[in-house]
Amino acid sequence: MRPPLRNVLDFDFDNQFALLPLRLRLVDDYEKGFKLIKGDMNKVKQSMTPFAMIFMLKAIMCMPHFMREAVINDYSKRITFVISNVHGPRKALRIGGSKTFSEGFFVPALKTVCGGISIISHADVVKICISTDKAVMEHPQLLMDIITE
Repeated sequence: MRPPLRNVLDFDFDNQFALLPLRLRLVDDYEKGFKLIKGDMNKVKQSMTPFAMIFMLKAIMCMPHFMREAVINDYSKRITFVISNVHGPRKALRIGGSKTFSEGFFVPALKTVCGGISIISHADVVKICISTDKAVMEHPQLLMDIITE
């Protein structure tokens, strides 16, 4: 998290992130599937893959524009869905003297990515946003109903 703002105009987006390709298992049973996927994620957290992806992305961004675009276009064709979980503040922030009541965050679906799931916490609330292309998921509310349940 960024330090609290002294002034609203002091805000600067200096996001540092990298894409982390994952193969998520498709499961029929939520409880069994959750344990399997959590185990897979724990393995990734203990691997060098996240660090390698950060440095690889930094190297790609140093390439000339035409090379960078070619690499990003090629890579994005292999991505089906984007997921992001962002820790928000534990206490509501004050911006310009006003208390914030919520925050929002969404994962942009770029290039050939058909959708995304973003999860953000703000004080004592967790929000989930699902964005999809109707060509891929005609009724995203069905997925939201499963998550809500």
